[in-house]
Amino acid sequence: MARANDLRYLVVLGAALKTGHVPLFTSPRNSLEGQKSLLEKTGCGVMLTTAEMEGPVGVIRDAVPGLRVFTLPMATEMVEESVAVAKYEGRHGRGVGDGSVVLHSSGSTGE
Repeated sequence: MARANDLRYLVVLGAALKTGHVPLFTSPRNSLEGQKSLLEKTGCGVMLTTAEMEGPVGVIRDAVPGLRVFTLPMATEMVEESVAVAKYEGRHGRGVGDGSVVLHSSGSTGE
């Protein structure tokens, strides 16, 4: 649930795609019932959050049994030179030519 204008949004997007996962960016404006339905229907079992959103995400975690929640570090911490960098040798080598699509809806259509 990193905000779209935050570096962490792009980091999570890239990391998810490189590791073969499908990122699902939900809106913090969704109702609790809407969040629960979305997570259940998509089979999402992990949610990443930021320190700023821990409160609202905690409410979702409490309402969705088995949901694992992890808090991302601050964006400045992610780019510190003191952080060790390791080359990722995982799944991203497969399907190099495969495309990805990120769809965004304002939600104003009601659908």
